[in-house]
Amino acid sequence: MQTAVSLGIFGGTFDPVHIGHLRGAEEVAELLGIERVLFVPTGFARHKDLASLASPEDRLTMLELAVASNPRFGVLRYEIEHPEHASYTYYTLRHLHETVLSSGQKPFLILGEDAFAGFPKWHRFQEMLEMCHIAVMARPPIGLPSIPAALKGLESQAVSSEVLHVRLQSGNDLYECRITPLDISSSRVRERLLAGRSVRYLVPEEAFRFIQERGLYRKPTEKPKQKEAE
Repeated sequence: MQTAVSLGIFGGTFDPVHIGHLRGAEEVAELLGIERVLFVPTGFARHKDLASLASPEDRLTMLELAVASNPRFGVLRYEIEHPEHASYTYYTLRHLHETVLSSGQKPFLILGEDAFAGFPKWHRFQEMLEMCHIAVMARPPIGLPSIPAALKGLESQAVSSEVLHVRLQSGNDLYECRITPLDISSSRVRERLLAGRSVRYLVPEEAFRFIQERGLYRKPTEKPKQKEAE
């Protein structure tokens, strides 16, 4: 009988994907022994400056290009292809349980610190706590000084200097993972591009080339730069 592969899911707009996304997912997977991480781009972008944003298809393509060289990484298109669910993670988890996961298998939901702080406001979050473990990407030092009251655990212990484990009331696990602090955000990347500044080495090289070729995140009147001769 084939052993189920431990699975992590990492959602976001990825507008655009940057090296902080990739590095964080790599480190969490390494610390927790997660064998496969699926990046899940949302079907829509939650930003106001719509004129400077990439389409769902462009965000998906950039992400697929960025993870292609890492055998541990993959991309799940579910939220792009099912906009009727408004990119609620609950439906993505339910889809995975119905189509991918073995009976009783729980994936790891990978979250940044800000997303984790707002988790109790997510759609059907109580049901989600029954469906997955949670892995929080944290900058050092670790310690989860304020676990939301709705997520209070039964006990906690330091697994190592890089991982804190909390057993939740649902019986599933919460892990806080210390990752390398990289002060990069998609909004800063977009701002630099809109200002005509370089984002090379802030985003994966494959995504960088795609952004250049498509002329993404530039002013509407600005034309894409011509590709340099080889």
